[in-house]
Amino acid sequence: MTDIEEYKLMEFLTGEGSDETLAEVKAWLDESPAHVDELLSTERAYLRSQATLTTERQLDESERRLMARLAEEDPETIPPRRRHWWPFAAVAGVLLLVAIAFNTLDFHSAPAIELLEAKAPANSTLQLLLSDGTKVWLNEGSTLRYPQVFESDLRKVSLDGEGYFEVAHNAAKPFVVESEAMSVRVLGTKFNFKTSQVSLVEGSVEVRGLHDEGMLVLQPGQRAEIDPATQRLKVSEVDAALEAVWHDDYIPFHNASIAAIAQTLEAVYGMEVVVSDDFDPATTYSGYIRRKESIDSVLTALKNTIPMDYQIRGKAIYIKEI
Repeated sequence: MTDIEEYKLMEFLTGEGSDETLAEVKAWLDESPAHVDELLSTERAYLRSQATLTTERQLDESERRLMARLAEEDPETIPPRRRHWWPFAAVAGVLLLVAIAFNTLDFHSAPAIELLEAKAPANSTLQLLLSDGTKVWLNEGSTLRYPQVFESDLRKVSLDGEGYFEVAHNAAKPFVVESEAMSVRVLGTKFNFKTSQVSLVEGSVEVRGLHDEGMLVLQPGQRAEIDPATQRLKVSEVDAALEAVWHDDYIPFHNASIAAIAQTLEAVYGMEVVVSDDFDPATTYSGYIRRKESIDSVLTALKNTIPMDYQIRGKAIYIKEI
């Protein structure tokens, strides 16, 4: 067994599934530690879609309860790296990177403040938890340099590649991310950043070009980038959360019409999506759908919520209301 229908995971999480479904999910969890991670991600996406449970603290607490439930039902289901209080897994990963970094530092020529370095593998992402509580996801092959502890008035890191940041709020210590082209200054927010482009998901950020391209303040749903023609910063309206799908593989929808859903699927999967003319434009969907290699699984998940049917013909998808 290598995959499982998402509705079965939902039935397992809510306790509404049959004994056969619950047994199937438990067998699937036993197959691989990655399946436990996938179950946690499914629960997190479900909770995010519920208006009553949206804060990071509440999400973390819910995941701790789920891990405790799994351990109580079958301790061997929990991978060894998750058998302790799971939020510290990210801290452990950082400590490992600290050890690796110190083993490679040249202490004879080291600066006063030692910088640690974390690099995502060429074919996967990497998640870090910094000492101030900031969460960072590095895209494939990207590198982050940061101090072990933020001791100055600025929490400053440097990025080579692409990263998604959920910055822990600290009004007394602004957080600064710097690339070779620009810098971003924040107090606490969520944004996607790569060398010369920043997309803001939540909060506000100050973006500054490092070669006299200018400075501006972004609002959620905006992207700042350096225009190669004018060598000035420019702003455009974007779906910032969609641009950051790579960091957790979840496609966000917020009161999205069927037309907006079709447009999102086209952007993520590079396929043409055709919606029948008689589809009610007032029909909307809010929630998170896991991105998978096959768009068929995403459409099936939507079909369980929206009264729709679909057909895939070559590189085109046809959606109709039912």
